[in-house]
Amino acid sequence: MHRDPPSSRLGLKLKDFVTGFHKRKKKRRKEAQKQQEESLRRKRIEARKKRKLEEMMVAGNAEETEDVEAEVEDAENKEAELDAFL
Repeated sequence: MHRDPPSSRLGLKLKDFVTGFHKRKKKRRKEAQKQQEESLRRKRIEARKKRKLEEMMVAGNAEETEDVEAEVEDAENKEAELDAFL
């Protein structure tokens, strides 16, 4: 069984560390972009929910607001499952 000398193993780790800056930077950017997209998605959902509730209030159907909220939550859950799948 042949083992690498400690100095060559250290050299590989050092090389990975030094050359990994770009990879780690790309990974941070990708994560930040995902978080930003998720934030925008949640804002759109909230805007839809508010708009739907306002429409219901204007129409005078205040009793149906609970049903609308349940529908919006179901839609959010389905969208979250789809995002998690992708």
